[in-house]
Amino acid sequence: PQVGLGTWKAEPGEVAAAVASALSSGYRHFDCAAAYLNEHEVGDALSLALNPKPISANPNPAAATADHSPAPSAVPSSAVPASSPALTRDRLFVTSKLFNPYHRREHVRPMLEKTLRDLRLDFVDLYLIHWPVAYHYVPYNPDIRGYEPSYSPFTPNIDPHVSIQETWQAMEELVDAGLAKAIGVSNFSAALLHDLLTYARIKPAVNQVELHPYLQQPSLLSFCQREGIVLEAYAPLGSGGFKKEHEPTVLEDPVLNLIAKRKGVSAAQVALRWAVQRGTVVIPKSVKAHRQVENISLFGFSLSEGEMAEIASIDRNYRFLDANAWWGIPIFGENGLPQPFPQ
Repeated sequence: PQVGLGTWKAEPGEVAAAVASALSSGYRHFDCAAAYLNEHEVGDALSLALNPKPISANPNPAAATADHSPAPSAVPSSAVPASSPALTRDRLFVTSKLFNPYHRREHVRPMLEKTLRDLRLDFVDLYLIHWPVAYHYVPYNPDIRGYEPSYSPFTPNIDPHVSIQETWQAMEELVDAGLAKAIGVSNFSAALLHDLLTYARIKPAVNQVELHPYLQQPSLLSFCQREGIVLEAYAPLGSGGFKKEHEPTVLEDPVLNLIAKRKGVSAAQVALRWAVQRGTVVIPKSVKAHRQVENISLFGFSLSEGEMAEIASIDRNYRFLDANAWWGIPIFGENGLPQPFPQ
């Protein structure tokens, strides 16, 4: 599906309800990641939708069940009305991502198996390398759903001895094993993709990157389309939760708001419709039901060539995620650094 629900930055305790309300609103595409530390809550909501029956409550959410899994998170009983037939797995599209400490070949499959346990699924539809940067291994408990409070995989502890090729070959084995229907990458430049394609036995299906009207990346889009790789937009409405106070707000842009007024829709819908018409996939995140409905209601209007050109004119090559600063590795090149925003 070209529109999905992002689950990044969804707070513990709210993501299960957000997924449940999204399912009720017609979402079937869910973007997850081990690094979000909430896949077990997503899994509870998906499990209820796939098998609509009451989930037993547990007064102590940290307690383990007999199979050492934490108790299910709270999911509204209204998420799946009693009269509704169960959703079937083939109508869902679930993505997850391999985080940085698990790039070595021997860690790739166990980490996906951990994700599958958390999501209560037998396979994912798409599994991505989250970042093209490997960390040294961080231990975790594979016998529980979710993570212990002491688990901390985010400290930049770069392992310079793990190649993308090693990781990709392990990813290909996940497809062979039936644990992932497709594999891809996230935050990859065209140069990294070009190199990966020289040795890939299974071509990446998707490249997920920051993409919005202020960071349009037309050359990367052209390259991916030429190579048959879907370009997927995270933070399609702007910041993705990383916006600093002094930085611009995409949805306040006069061009987007003028078009929105003309169409009788919101600036967010204009930004998302623009992305869809470019042939990209979008995964806006919202835990609010009315915003979820708004974000998926994109197919009752279209943008003219002139309006698409208007939006093309506001490209600023502006990144809100300054990944270059996290590791001292300019993975996006010099242009990956946030640029001064013209007044």
